[in-house]
Amino acid sequence: MNQNRLFCPLYILYKTERANKISTLSSGKAVFTTTFDIGITDDVTYQQQILDCLGLQDVNTTDFNYGSWIATAGFNDVRAIATFLNSPSDTNNPYGPTNCGNPAAQEFAMAAMEALENNLIDSIGDIPVVTPPNAADIVDMLECFDLNQDATVTIYVEQPLPGSPTTSYLLNPGHTFVSIEQGTNIAVFGYYPEEGVNPLTGDIEDSGIIADNAGHEYDVSISTSISADQLTDIIAYSIDAPETYNLNTYNCSDFGIEIGNISGLELPDADGTWINGGGSNPGVLGEYIRNLPNSLDYNTNTTSGVAPENNKDC
Repeated sequence: MNQNRLFCPLYILYKTERANKISTLSSGKAVFTTTFDIGITDDVTYQQQILDCLGLQDVNTTDFNYGSWIATAGFNDVRAIATFLNSPSDTNNPYGPTNCGNPAAQEFAMAAMEALENNLIDSIGDIPVVTPPNAADIVDMLECFDLNQDATVTIYVEQPLPGSPTTSYLLNPGHTFVSIEQGTNIAVFGYYPEEGVNPLTGDIEDSGIIADNAGHEYDVSISTSISADQLTDIIAYSIDAPETYNLNTYNCSDFGIEIGNISGLELPDADGTWINGGGSNPGVLGEYIRNLPNSLDYNTNTTSGVAPENNKDC
């Protein structure tokens, strides 16, 4: 076992707005959350907290002895698991005020222990967990656009770690999303799994949905003018987006790349890797856009910001 593993970023006190947010995680239909600082002091016995939360006092499986891992793992790894399990749970979680007792959180924690033991990850924060907002009525969002007129398309990228091709950071995989603007009509949306995916637990595929991304934060973006024919194709593709979301083969970045390429941007696949898989992702795509040369065919923005609000003028 690597006793000198990197300090898990799950619980480092970062002085950034993004690190102070709560990240909502999902495994199947059970939702749980984690924060990066819950005020645990060094006097707390982290090993015992994990045992108490998971009820693992007598757990000794054929393939992996969780109790042995808890007793012998590096301090930082143990504290990361304890911090996660003691984080406040989602307000709609029926299992109690913290992740302790939540079957989805327990599954995640135990899978993380095995991945840490086998050096598949350096920290819990390396795992790209994707959770969705509510689905949007994409037909309603796009109904005001005139298919006989030009428009502007923007591909926005929220990177897990701004300025880095990292595929996941602080359990955040980032997000790629798009906007269409035509006069005063604006639609901002992205592609998500319907219920959530988590490669650590093997849940990488789900039904795909389009969700409203108005006001979503981003780190880089690229915009271009499109013809009426391109607008027609983009709207048709968005309304009939692929039915199946797969973290490895078709995710939010694949959707954004496809919209960008219908627009003539010739964006690459932007491949990267993560535990149990890999594929297009916001970290790599963001760096590609960040490093593009100036061009008359598109405009790039490498200053972080917030996407516009939706507007329908019809």
